[in-house]
Amino acid sequence: MKKKEKKLSVAEIGVINNELIQKYGEGASQIIQALKGKRYDTFGNDIGHLGRSLKNINEYKISEEYRKINIKQQAGFSGELIKEARDNKQNILNGKTFRTKTTDGIGQSNNQKYDHVKVDKTNRVILNSGSQMKIYASPEELVNKLGGEKWGKYLDSKIDVPTEQVEEIKKIAREKAKLFREEANRAKNDGNIEVYNKKMNQVESMEKIEKNVRDSKVRRKEAINARLNPKKFVAKELIKDAHSAGKTAAKGAILLSGAISFGQNIYLVMNEKKNLEDACYDFTKDITMAGGSAYVVAGVGTVIKGVMHSSTKIAIRKLGTTSAPTMIVTSAFEIAKTLKKYSTGSINEMELLEELGEKGTGIIAASYGAALGTLVLPGMGSIVGSMIGYTISNLIYKECLDILKSRDISIERRRVIEEMCSEAIIMLENYRLDIIKENNEILEERDLIVKDILSSMENRDVKLLTDSINNLGYSLGAKLEFETFDEFDNVMNNKDIDIIL
Repeated sequence: MKKKEKKLSVAEIGVINNELIQKYGEGASQIIQALKGKRYDTFGNDIGHLGRSLKNINEYKISEEYRKINIKQQAGFSGELIKEARDNKQNILNGKTFRTKTTDGIGQSNNQKYDHVKVDKTNRVILNSGSQMKIYASPEELVNKLGGEKWGKYLDSKIDVPTEQVEEIKKIAREKAKLFREEANRAKNDGNIEVYNKKMNQVESMEKIEKNVRDSKVRRKEAINARLNPKKFVAKELIKDAHSAGKTAAKGAILLSGAISFGQNIYLVMNEKKNLEDACYDFTKDITMAGGSAYVVAGVGTVIKGVMHSSTKIAIRKLGTTSAPTMIVTSAFEIAKTLKKYSTGSINEMELLEELGEKGTGIIAASYGAALGTLVLPGMGSIVGSMIGYTISNLIYKECLDILKSRDISIERRRVIEEMCSEAIIMLENYRLDIIKENNEILEERDLIVKDILSSMENRDVKLLTDSINNLGYSLGAKLEFETFDEFDNVMNNKDIDIIL
């Protein structure tokens, strides 16, 4: 019998890239959060945002007379949110715990010096992390304003400017510093100390501008586009993020698949079971298929995770922290393959339904159950939730399938039902043994407590008696009103408390 060659399946690609999808997806969600005016941490918890959103900036009023000026001014607000989102996306991808925040987002709407600050994982502002952001059409005009007396307060902190203007602004500041220095030297030679001091102050300002100006990672045109059409802008950002995740996943899949395929094909060629030309073709096909599949799985998974992580519904956000985004993509792949097999006549209607149930319904329901379980019962919730989700899904599906299968021949139907019953009996027996074991442990614990109670009564040990009664209450899931005689005595002697019998 010919041994089947090992290839990376879509499910395996999904498992391998699940962490990547989680990371890139959370990063992608940052710009969606900026659109909505919401902020969520890695675990999907709402951490609050008090500032603007891309959506409400888009709704700001514009005077027709000063339309261009208004849009440019408001684009500055959009640029601040884009920078925050991109900074935090990069921090997430790099595994860093600190985050960038707009000052109005943390309630400092009147901060006259900073537009952004960095906060640690406890949401506390990091000392000296503030920065100012300026988006101007003319680099020359911006340098002149920064060098003026009114904006001098910004020069001791980092100044974020549009990506395309960074080098030009530095060049202008450098040239102006040189010019002012020459003018200062001439004034000094002329004995004009007042002019000399003024020019040297200007030199210092220009040097600070050159030193502190940095790339905001936002282009001026992007800020304007986000102001005019924020949803379209966010959609483009998500496509970029999906492409970035896809490329990263594809590289890994090509390397892994290439190593597996290379080893298999070399072995077959050496044992004269495949010629070199076929081996080269199969190798190329394997890495191409793996790379393409990984690109799509990671790309689409990133978008799904990003959308789920920025949902206003906590259940959806919690679901996004599980493997659900990956499962949804890989399930879609498998379902598509099943439908293709059905369309080509490789499987019949019954086999189609069976494969769809196995590949789609169960795993998605399990992930959803896990998320809901985590909300209800942290720690154990994921296990319990997965069991509930998967069990309910398969019970419903198998029940429907049973009805459809009633048309099949009775022998086949009986065989299937007998197999299901056998499996059910084994599962029920396992559950019964687990319940007995847990129940025995509980009874054993309570038996020891009752013995302590009887012993304390025989020995007239009041402290042991009260402790034992309290322990019995805890084991039954109840907390007694009084844990010691002193507590009881205090209540009885308190005239402000009404005791109802």
